[in-house]
Amino acid sequence: MTARSRSRSRPFGAKATCSFPAHGSERTLAVRALIVTLYIAVFLALFGLDYAIDRYYDTRQQQAQATPYPGYRAALDMAAADIAPIITNPARTTRYIDQQKLRFSLEALEDVPLPRSLIKQRDRGEVITLGSHSGISLYRRIPGGDAMLRLDIPMPDNTDASRLRLGLTIFFYAGVAAILMLWIIPLLRGVKQLTRAARSVGEGKLDTQAPVHRGDYLKPLKQEFNAMTARLRKLDKQNRLLTQAVSHELRTPLARMRFALDLLETRSDDARRQQDIRRIERDMDAIESLITELLSYASLEKGLQLQRQQVNIEALIAERISLRAAEDCPVGFHSHHPGNQAMLDPQYFSKALDNLIKNACRHAKSQVEVSCVWSASQVAVQVEDDGPGVDEGDSKAIFKPFVQSKKNRAQQQSRGFGLGLAIVAKIVEWHGGSVRVEKSAKLGGAKFVVAFPRSTET
Repeated sequence: MTARSRSRSRPFGAKATCSFPAHGSERTLAVRALIVTLYIAVFLALFGLDYAIDRYYDTRQQQAQATPYPGYRAALDMAAADIAPIITNPARTTRYIDQQKLRFSLEALEDVPLPRSLIKQRDRGEVITLGSHSGISLYRRIPGGDAMLRLDIPMPDNTDASRLRLGLTIFFYAGVAAILMLWIIPLLRGVKQLTRAARSVGEGKLDTQAPVHRGDYLKPLKQEFNAMTARLRKLDKQNRLLTQAVSHELRTPLARMRFALDLLETRSDDARRQQDIRRIERDMDAIESLITELLSYASLEKGLQLQRQQVNIEALIAERISLRAAEDCPVGFHSHHPGNQAMLDPQYFSKALDNLIKNACRHAKSQVEVSCVWSASQVAVQVEDDGPGVDEGDSKAIFKPFVQSKKNRAQQQSRGFGLGLAIVAKIVEWHGGSVRVEKSAKLGGAKFVVAFPRSTET
């Protein structure tokens, strides 16, 4: 616990907050969106293109069937018009047909059975197209006669149709590939960006950030990467601070120990020698305490495996206060909701309570009070004292490791290491809560408020 993390005064109303919001379900939603977009891309590629190509092919076929064989139809109309005046003269009609280069022939109406729909077309003088495995025949009724003029035409060349089908098949697969590429290209771009960012971080450039764009498929992964680099920067900064702070904190007791050892060599008075030995022991205790605090904070920095369980908060507070009864620091506590519980790790939360109460006792003049404020969704534990309070300039920084107020540093009022409140903040963070310091309206000093969610109803 640190006392040097507190200052002599703080303006009324000053408040600082060190909060740690919990992560939502954004990553899950982003992964689902990625899968949905893939399904949409595949659906458009397969069914959309297939439907569009079928419609196009059907339209082409309908257009081709609307005016089939226009040259032959015109020749049939012309021949029917020529034969109509001579239809009563079989010889002239036969001679006319024989002189034509096309394969014309005459058939009686009853020899060409037709459905009702085609009979109506026949009677209107329209050309009727009939097909079979052997070929295609065009029929037209001779105007004013009871005969049908027939024109046999060769099987059409299917080369154009085959080319059309081949072209549409190629277009289909090319379209599928293009649509999938439209989905894959942003994904590949995001992978390349992540690869470059990871390479930069590997080279020691911890300020590297993976660019995140709206609609980015890899947005959750990039956000996790950026959060990771932010944690790395924070750890790197804390490691440098730790190195500087440890060297500073160790330098003073080591220097005193060396000085005391030098005195031991020259002293002959046993009483003075015992006094020097006790000084060395106190400095050794200070070093041991620093190491213990460092190990405790380091364990919190690398992450906790909280053993959460239903805990009676007010009973736990009363227990932690009773353990300090022997110390010259009376702590007041009034239980208003003795049966209320919350889900937390009792071991780590007890440590946070101990640090807050110890911190308040160091700076209180004569009073320290602990209280609980309950709501339907959370509980807030408040630790107040009648000390000088916290200066506004230090109210945020005191939750960082090895931070102490300028006044306490200058006056050397405390023998703390600046880790107590940092440990509190880290424990509260792992519980998904927040910690802040503000002015105590009741006692006039500092009031530390730890708020965290609860999981049981009152």
